[in-house]
Amino acid sequence: MILNFTNTTENLVDNGYIFDFLQIFVNTTFIFYGFITNLINSMVFMHSKLRSNSTFNYFLVIALANSIYMGVSFFYFVTRCRLICSFANSYASQLYLFIFCNYIKNIAAFVVLFFQITVSFQRFLIISNITKIKIPNIFLLLVVFILFSAGFNLPVVLSREIIKLPFKNGTQKEEFTLIFNDYGKSLFSKWFIISINIFRSVFLTSLVFIINILSLIEFRKSIEKKRKIKLSNKGDEESNESKANRNLTRMVIIMSFIYFGGNIPNIVTYILQQFLDNNGIVYRAYFFLVGIIYLGTQSSDILVFLKFNKVYRQTFKKMFTFKIK
Repeated sequence: MILNFTNTTENLVDNGYIFDFLQIFVNTTFIFYGFITNLINSMVFMHSKLRSNSTFNYFLVIALANSIYMGVSFFYFVTRCRLICSFANSYASQLYLFIFCNYIKNIAAFVVLFFQITVSFQRFLIISNITKIKIPNIFLLLVVFILFSAGFNLPVVLSREIIKLPFKNGTQKEEFTLIFNDYGKSLFSKWFIISINIFRSVFLTSLVFIINILSLIEFRKSIEKKRKIKLSNKGDEESNESKANRNLTRMVIIMSFIYFGGNIPNIVTYILQQFLDNNGIVYRAYFFLVGIIYLGTQSSDILVFLKFNKVYRQTFKKMFTFKIK
């Protein structure tokens, strides 16, 4: 018996099984790593040693929102597990895709970006020595950002509906799928949703980038000014505090550049989502690659924290390392 591997491979690709495999095993691994790293970040920033610093409180919210994003994304494989499961098209899996993936996850992503803007703007004010502008209370910011994100992403939910699929091959198994409804198919809806995603992936991400470019310019001026000072009247404690402040600024700037790079491919993803079949090969291949890039950037925070922040590093070691007696 001679197997036609070419036809077999083509059938696997046509049926999307290869992408199902990648989604189940590869993408889920990255998501799990991102969930664990952001959960660790949340635990570290909850420590009393870091709670007195408003910047660290912003990072705590970012880590928690990223944990929610990763937690929701982790179960995405239940909608793509046709190779090894029988519930990929169940009502529960499509409801999860409908509410959690298309709504809750987007809200979490918006909250992350809003607090990235907040922490970046805070560092800019500090570097520029601007004291007249005050950032509102973190709890007020959190409520406003969540409400805005929930309302802003509502059209994404309203544009889709879950429908029951016809029975296949005489079976009586009920299967469902998520599709665009009449409103979602309209040109107005498509461009409105594209505008929402461009606002997130282009405007908000670019705003983070621009603020940190300005911070970098001011930061370089500050460093250059300090280099010209040969003698300093500051004590060791003040000098250490100044060094910690510089490292914190470096950390925020580097993180913003990483986020910006990871979000750029998302722009194309959201446009393709409106005009291509979301189960098609082209969209799924691009979606998979972009997902890996985005997950990598969202999971990189812990490495930056460990590299540039002494307080985080000390707290991390205290919480997660054990002395061998």
